[in-house]
Amino acid sequence: MPQKYNQKLVNTFVKGLVTEASEMTFPEDASSDELNCDLLKNGARRRRKAIKYEDNYQDSSFDFTVGSFTHDQTWYNVSGLSGVEYLVLQVNSTVYFYDKSFQTLSAGEKSFTIDLNTYSASNGYDTADEPIQCSSISGYLVITSPAINPINLKVSIAI
Repeated sequence: MPQKYNQKLVNTFVKGLVTEASEMTFPEDASSDELNCDLLKNGARRRRKAIKYEDNYQDSSFDFTVGSFTHDQTWYNVSGLSGVEYLVLQVNSTVYFYDKSFQTLSAGEKSFTIDLNTYSASNGYDTADEPIQCSSISGYLVITSPAINPINLKVSIAI
């Protein structure tokens, strides 16, 4: 009697990332490692695109080393000006600012920075390990974190 061959879909990955199961009890249609993949809500995966330098990039004024703590947020309506946005970049204990209106973002680095150690709350938290939270209130940027006393910042922008 001739045999009939069918292709079987081995793994659909619809159950997502499971890190608690062992090899003996690992659920079907799940994965244990998602390196360089974006997980989508429908259970699908998409490979992350490679990182490349932007066209006409400029080096930053600071050194970035492997293992540095980084966190970024956006400051909307800088100094109360509608549509003006800055990228707020925390690298360890220093906050840097970039004007997002530049075609090449790296060219928009601002000349001022904030040293978070100056505002340390002296409560045992390290300013280099705690991410900051930012909010724009009436043109001011308010920066908070468990490691610092709140900071408010306003910059002058020439139009």
